[in-house]
Amino acid sequence: PPATTAEAPPPPPKKSLAEMQQAAGKALAEAFANQDGAKLASLYTENAVVKNYPTEMTGRDAIAKSIEMMKGSLSKVKIAEQRVFVKGEVVVSEFTANAVHSGPMMGVKATEKPIGMQFCSILWFTPEGLIKEEHTYRNLMTVAAQIGATKDKGRAVPTLPSGAPEVVLSKDSPEEKANIEIVEKINKAWEAKKDADVAALFTNDAVWDDITMLGPAKGTAEIKKYVGGFIKAFPDGKLATTNAWGFGDWVVEEGTYSGTHRGPLAGMPATNKPFTIHEVTVAKIGPDKKVVQATTYGNDLELMMQLDPKSVPSAKPDAKPEPKK
Repeated sequence: PPATTAEAPPPPPKKSLAEMQQAAGKALAEAFANQDGAKLASLYTENAVVKNYPTEMTGRDAIAKSIEMMKGSLSKVKIAEQRVFVKGEVVVSEFTANAVHSGPMMGVKATEKPIGMQFCSILWFTPEGLIKEEHTYRNLMTVAAQIGATKDKGRAVPTLPSGAPEVVLSKDSPEEKANIEIVEKINKAWEAKKDADVAALFTNDAVWDDITMLGPAKGTAEIKKYVGGFIKAFPDGKLATTNAWGFGDWVVEEGTYSGTHRGPLAGMPATNKPFTIHEVTVAKIGPDKKVVQATTYGNDLELMMQLDPKSVPSAKPDAKPEPKK
């Protein structure tokens, strides 16, 4: 009988964008923890843009070099996500990174001290599951204080979240749009210098944690005081929203805060200099349409580079000396 050719097996089903995003998130954490620049860069498009305010880099080579520079300065790097928000091509991740200061960094020799800080990253993916743009927010001055690169008091090393992260999917619902409007009301009240009106949009036991501060503001009285301190320091402060997304009961708002330093803040006298900083706020809205908890991620380094650049330690690990020929 004539020979029959076996039919080729069907191709494996194509992974969904959500599945590819989840795999990329896991690979990102592993590459960062292992300080593997090549693996990290492979998760991005050729011309990907990464904004680590106040710096920016473009392309895989720059991305690979950024992680390779950490080698020798950090060891025992660990990363754990707390929350992940997903809407189509956009993924927002709140996570914590801890490590040991094991080599020269910011002009300070190895202290072998534990260091760590909180992060929020916003990533935009292509249909093929590669990252085409990323905005990362973290306060580098936290680590500077932890290793003694600055005399300012900093936050303690944060505890890594345990267990699986909370994953929240956007439904693009009217309720989510209404939640975004609540955050917009907070911004308008802030610009109008009405700290009491800002506090009134939070529940009595709400917590607002600004990672550039030493600790969170708890309750409406502390939140009013927190907002009032910024209003006095930056009386012409303006909040501009770049992106805002609703994820169930959560809102993620990305934008800028700009103004002029007219009053003292955290012991620093007025410099009368203008500034613009980038920040992102993750807020949870309660059943009574008030904020029950919020975290604002920004970078004091970006602010101080504009107000008092001489006081800023280098954010980069120290360059390794060239080997002798």
